[in-house]
Amino acid sequence: MTYSEKIKQMRFNLQMNMRDFGEKVGLDFSTISLLEKGYRGKNKKPIIPLIDTLKQICDRCQYPFKTFLEEAGYIDPSPILHTMQTPAIIPLWEESNIRQKRELLKLACTQLGKMTEFEEMSKELVTK
Repeated sequence: MTYSEKIKQMRFNLQMNMRDFGEKVGLDFSTISLLEKGYRGKNKKPIIPLIDTLKQICDRCQYPFKTFLEEAGYIDPSPILHTMQTPAIIPLWEESNIRQKRELLKLACTQLGKMTEFEEMSKELVTK
């Protein structure tokens, strides 16, 4: 499941239209629409939302953030991620810019309580 599908599923489960859902999570209707599509414009350029935006949606819907990230494919609940042998796993990792990769990496390390590894892996990310 993608983050777009997950957000849409959350909205449907709450039986809300986009406007009401947007009000609930503190985002405008057009942002909800874009997030649910997962892309922008005619060329269908993928949208990579900020982690803070996804967390805000989960917090305001009282949905477990870690569960959302696993279900949306942002983090892999497999033992590989838990041993930090790989950076945070997301579907569009290769298309992410350095700032977005750092955010995802920081999120994974925070969730796992491995912030010392974040600093080292973050430095490696910048040198690649």
